Amino acid sequence: MNTYLVSLSSLFLFQDPTQAGGSLIPSIVFSGLLSGIVGASVTLLGVWLQNRANLNRQNAQLAADKEQRRVEREMSLKRDIYLVGAEALGKMQSYLLSFANPFEDINERIKIISGLNEALNKVAVIASLDMLLILEAIHEHYSKRALELGQKVQRFLELDREVKTNFSSVERIREDTNEMRERFRVYGGQGADGNLPSRIEDSTQMIDALQRNIRDRLRDQGKLQAELTLETAEASIVFESLAADLNYLVRVELGFDIDEAGYKQLIRDSGERSRQRLTEYQSTVSNRINELLMDADPIS
Repeated sequence: MNTYLVSLSSLFLFQDPTQAGGSLIPSIVFSGLLSGIVGASVTLLGVWLQNRANLNRQNAQLAADKEQRRVEREMSLKRDIYLVGAEALGKMQSYLLSFANPFEDINERIKIISGLNEALNKVAVIASLDMLLILEAIHEHYSKRALELGQKVQRFLELDREVKTNFSSVERIREDTNEMRERFRVYGGQGADGNLPSRIEDSTQMIDALQRNIRDRLRDQGKLQAELTLETAEASIVFESLAADLNYLVRVELGFDIDEAGYKQLIRDSGERSRQRLTEYQSTVSNRINELLMDADPIS
């Protein structure tokens, strides 16, 4: 019995702690630590993934905000330039209409289109191909009609100078004729120039010829004035129709809602009403000019 107890004591007191039950404690501790590390890693990984997702969302939002600001800046720039372009189109139309008044000073007429090329060049930088094609059509119409109207204005002014010159001639000849008549009356044909009667007759015929010329030139001026009024208005109507096509594309690009068919029909109806009024005007003016000049003495 004692030998058994000694042997059992020796087993517990002198056994190698790395053998038997001694290896169980480190295994338990290591398992607990490993579980904690894995759990913490999983938690950190979840936080990192969450932060990563938040960062991606923030970057996406920043990119979207940046793109939105870019679009807004671009639209603001386009809107400003297109408004300048619309003002330039208005100047071009006003310039065409100015030819209806042939007496307008050429320097005042040139002021109307001040800054025109600069504004249109800005529009051309950002305009679409469709817009550029319409701009080209507008410019072609504008240039052609301005040249034609300018030539008619020049002809009108030439007639005006001729009329004024003839008026001056009639006044001068009439004064001379009146003086000769007075001399003839005072001297009763005695001591006066024997050629006075024939000279008076020649002067009278010259006055009649000049008066007929003045009457014809005034009639030509009146007709030309009516033509200028009609043609400048027609040029303006066509210009407005072309500009309407451009304005429609601009409104669409800027995001403004507009009924294309209704808008263009409105422009066409407006043009037709204007043409009808112009036809009536031309007829009225022509008749009035003929009435005024039929039996009028341009000197009286």
